Amino acid sequence: KNDVLQPETPEQKGSSLFIMHCASCHGEDGKFGASGAKDLTLSRLSDQEIEKILVNGKNAMPPMSVLLENKENLNLVIKHVKPLRK
Repeated sequence: KNDVLQPETPEQKGSSLFIMHCASCHGEDGKFGASGAKDLTLSRLSDQEIEKILVNGKNAMPPMSVLLENKENLNLVIKHVKPLRK
């Protein structure tokens, strides 16, 4: 039995970051909409537009750049949210 903790894959890390920082308003499936959060399944924003909102915040959503810590994590979250689209 292998008890060694395996590092998260990029997909798992993007999912973990989303659940930690985004799901309370957007929901794990992107549809929750608490506090006026947009339904991410309806989004047609480009990666650059998503990044701008993550960095600067929008309406009730605060900037996430401090929480996400770096560009790599920002990109992992972008890669996580895009497949939620319908």
